[in-house]
Amino acid sequence: MRAASQQVEACGRSYVAYAQAFPVRFDALAHFEAHTPSGEHDPGYEECLAAGETTQRVIATAIAQGMRDGSIRTELGSPVLLGLTLWGLMHGLIQLTVKKSGGLEREGVSGDQLIEQGFRLALSALAPASGS
Repeated sequence: MRAASQQVEACGRSYVAYAQAFPVRFDALAHFEAHTPSGEHDPGYEECLAAGETTQRVIATAIAQGMRDGSIRTELGSPVLLGLTLWGLMHGLIQLTVKKSGGLEREGVSGDQLIEQGFRLALSALAPASGS
């Protein structure tokens, strides 16, 4: 059985893979997430929100399990807040690789390198200190 921290990483990698495999859908998702509803009840909008909340619950549950099994530091705070933070990190990095690839290239950085750096940063921040 995988440690919960590996489950959290798998969620992030799945999100990146989705964005790479379905760039138009990912772009639509990004536009949806930036949308503020007009106040009218829209069942389709509510369904999309519910799907996103389900995904966030999966990540938060894996984070909470990781805190219990020792694969994720407990002092990082709320699993829900941590999950949203990790989502924001990966979403932002994906957006940079798509929308700012020219700037990255001028810096000598590929999109894949940026994504992997994000994973290294996030995973090292989650990991308990050595010897714990």
